[in-house]
Amino acid sequence: VDDATHDRGELENYASMIVRAASNATRRAGRRAGRRWNASGVQRCPPAASASSARAAVTTKVDRDARVVSVGWSDGSETSYSGAWLRDHDFSAIHSTTKQRQSDSLGMLRDDGGLACTPYAAWVGGDQDAVDAGAACKVWVRWGAAMDLHDGSTQAPAVTGFPTQWLEEHADAKTDAETETETDAEPELWGGSFGAAPTDEEIRARALHAGEFMADDAVLAEALRQLRVTGFCLVDGVERTQAGTTAHIERIGQMRRTVYSDGIWDTAVRDPEADEIFDTAYTNMELKPHTDCTYYRDTPALQFFNCEHPSMDKAGGQTVLVDGFAVAASLRDTDRDVFDFFCRTPLPFHCIEPDAHLEVLTPVFDVDQNTGRLRQFRMNNDDRAPLHPHKHPDVDMDLFYQRHLPVLLERTRDLSMAAEVRLDPGMMLIINNHRVMHGRRAFKGSTRNMIGGYMNLDEYESRCRLLGINSDISFAI
Repeated sequence: VDDATHDRGELENYASMIVRAASNATRRAGRRAGRRWNASGVQRCPPAASASSARAAVTTKVDRDARVVSVGWSDGSETSYSGAWLRDHDFSAIHSTTKQRQSDSLGMLRDDGGLACTPYAAWVGGDQDAVDAGAACKVWVRWGAAMDLHDGSTQAPAVTGFPTQWLEEHADAKTDAETETETDAEPELWGGSFGAAPTDEEIRARALHAGEFMADDAVLAEALRQLRVTGFCLVDGVERTQAGTTAHIERIGQMRRTVYSDGIWDTAVRDPEADEIFDTAYTNMELKPHTDCTYYRDTPALQFFNCEHPSMDKAGGQTVLVDGFAVAASLRDTDRDVFDFFCRTPLPFHCIEPDAHLEVLTPVFDVDQNTGRLRQFRMNNDDRAPLHPHKHPDVDMDLFYQRHLPVLLERTRDLSMAAEVRLDPGMMLIINNHRVMHGRRAFKGSTRNMIGGYMNLDEYESRCRLLGINSDISFAI
């Protein structure tokens, strides 16, 4: 391939080879939110859209001096890609098995003045070796030089191709369909001014069957979707053993080790006379709404409660749920000074065990300063450590105790914000611990026991990506 072969006139002739690229709708399958308390069962992923719904690349142009490749799309839009960025993600320099980069980015940028990432020509065409040329439609780029790979004996060639679907997914502007899909995927707040919290009956009606949860990826995807949209989901029919609970948890990913266990744990009432109580969860006392493990920097994202045995006290033992994102949005609307305080002021949380002392300093509302999205709500008043005046000189202690703290706690305990459900044996409640607070009504006796575990956000996001669904659990606050 030389410059004469690919002058502007001939490059434009390649447009006749275009077949619309395959739609990336499959990747976004399952992103529709639906109604919050729809009792109709599993919302299965919508069918993939046809290939004609995707944009096609129709023209290309190269600015060699600026090292830019521009792609013109069938809808009239244009996207410019940095030559260094394209070459840095060159498919020919990605290991086929490990998916790791095999090129040296420093050498690419510095050797021979960066010729390896300087585009000389570009065109649109199919892959000659592909059976389906349409599916293999690519933007081809001829670079100023080949690029050395790690093994020292091979090179990424001077002419490489980039699938148009991949380029479209990494375009700087989103299509209308993408924008609409992401809007539909926003978490739905509930409780208080955001609509009635779900009733016990409504929560039960949305329960997924354990057998289907284990065998059907569509049901698993629905469970993960509910965790993103409403912050919790219920799976019924789980085996009431540690082994059975573990199997259902690990259907999503690996469990998280904490100070309480290497993975699986239970909440059976402990004997205070035997010094077995290291947490109020091991009692029959009321637990006010809270999120768990606030004293960890990397708080577990998911928490699991499989009901091994319910309370025999019919008047107590209910599980209480509060939407922490709704609490934050409510304070934003009604008490902006309180909302702002808990966004900007780190509070100390700690856990003191016989062989562990964990402590972290972090805001209650973790808002991403770049996107403005609320990533996490973190609050357990029982685990809040002392505010030291000399360590927190900017905190007005009188204002904290007279306004900021009581207003927050009152909102989390507002009955209109709370949902209650009495779990039956074999019902496993999964909670988005970065969003939803949970609590427990006091109960008599010692029969109530939940078998559970924790999971990191990485595991949840990984499973979502493998299933092709949205993994973003944050909220545009």
